[in-house]
Amino acid sequence: MLLLKEKTDEEKETFYEDLQVAHNKIPEHDIVIILGDLNAKIGEEYVYQNVAGKHTLHETSNRNGEWVCDYAFANNMK
Repeated sequence: MLLLKEKTDEEKETFYEDLQVAHNKIPEHDIVIILGDLNAKIGEEYVYQNVAGKHTLHETSNRNGEWVCDYAFANNMK
């Protein structure tokens, strides 16, 4: 069984910065879909409802879910 080490916050920040650079190169009128295994749990917190809606699989978000929601919110994504 292969166990992968959790990335550090610095590595995650670098990932989202690189993602933003790539995202900025896409024309605004294009549809953007980002797929990946980000180990994100998005909860029912009110602050994330604009991104994930009212109904989620988890009661509370984990830190990876917060990273995803912050990125989505900053880029007007759902």
